Amino acid sequence: MGDLVIQLFDIRAYLQDRTVMFATEGKNVSPGWIGIQCVFCDDRENHLGINLTSNAVSCWRCGKKSIIKLIRALENDCFYSEALAIMEKYEDPSRLLLIATDEVETPRIAKVDIPKNFEKLSWNKYPNMIKVFLESRGFNVESFLRERISYYSGFTGDFKFRLILPVMYRNQLVSYVGRDVTGKSSIKYRNLEEEKSVIPIKNTLYGFDDVPPGGNVVVVEGPLDQIRLGAGSVATFGTQWTMKQVSLLRGLNPNKLFILFDSEDVARDSAKKLSDQIWFCDSEVIELDGKKDPGELTIEEGKELMESLR
Repeated sequence: MGDLVIQLFDIRAYLQDRTVMFATEGKNVSPGWIGIQCVFCDDRENHLGINLTSNAVSCWRCGKKSIIKLIRALENDCFYSEALAIMEKYEDPSRLLLIATDEVETPRIAKVDIPKNFEKLSWNKYPNMIKVFLESRGFNVESFLRERISYYSGFTGDFKFRLILPVMYRNQLVSYVGRDVTGKSSIKYRNLEEEKSVIPIKNTLYGFDDVPPGGNVVVVEGPLDQIRLGAGSVATFGTQWTMKQVSLLRGLNPNKLFILFDSEDVARDSAKKLSDQIWFCDSEVIELDGKKDPGELTIEEGKELMESLR
C-alpha cells in the first residue's frame, strides 16, 4: 500500500496547503523537479529537490531522503502511519497514467509496428492451424476473428507459430503478445520486448479498455481467459502481477474484484497476494468447481460466470 500512496502523492498540492514555499525553476532546481529549503540541514537556497514524477527526494548538500521522511519532518516528526494517512489525502488519480507508462524511468518508443510478415486475420481468411487451435479451445473461429484484430506470425522468427493479440491501452496499440498454437512450445505466451513497446505488457491489463468503471471486475491470468469471459474481465499476462497493474485496477474504480487464477499452488499463492494488495475495494479469490482454470470453461459457461458475478 505504501508504494502506491507514494506514487499517487501530489507533493505540490500538499506544499501549497502547508504554505511551504517551493521553486519550480532557477538556481539549484533541475527540470522535472521542485526545490525547497532543506528541513534536514541548514540550507537556505532550495537545495532539497523533489522529483515531480517519482517523488524521489534529494538534498544537494546532505544527500538522498525518502518522501515519507520529508512529510514526517514537515509534520513535526509524526509517525510513519500518520504520514501515509496525510499523503493519501493528496492522491492525484491522473498520475495513474504516468505510473502505467513509466515515462521517466525508462523512455519508450512512440509507436508499435506490427511486423510486415505477420498475416492479419479475418473471419473469412485464416490458416488452418489457427482454426484448429481456436476450436480446440472452444472458440468459434469466425466469431473470434470478427470481434477482434489479430494476426498470425507464420513459421519464422521469435514469434513463429503464434496467434498475435494486440495489447491496447486507452485505444492505443502499446504492445502485443503471441500465443503458441502448436502445443509444442515450452512458452505458451511470448510478450513483445519492453524496449519495443510503448508500454511494457506488465504495466497494462489485457481487456482494460472494455471494462466499464464502477462495476465488478474479474481478474484472470491469460488473454484467452479474458476473451472467454468477455467485457468486465482483465488479464495480468501470467500469475506474476505488478503494482502498476494494481494501480490500473484502482483506476477502474471497481465495486469489487474477483481474482480467478489457475488452480496450481503458485497461481493460488499469487492470487492471494494480489487480493492482499487490493485495499481500495472488496476483493475475493474464487475457484471453479470441478475445473482447473478458466480456459476449461465453454464460452457459454464463461458468460454465465460473468453474469453471476455482476
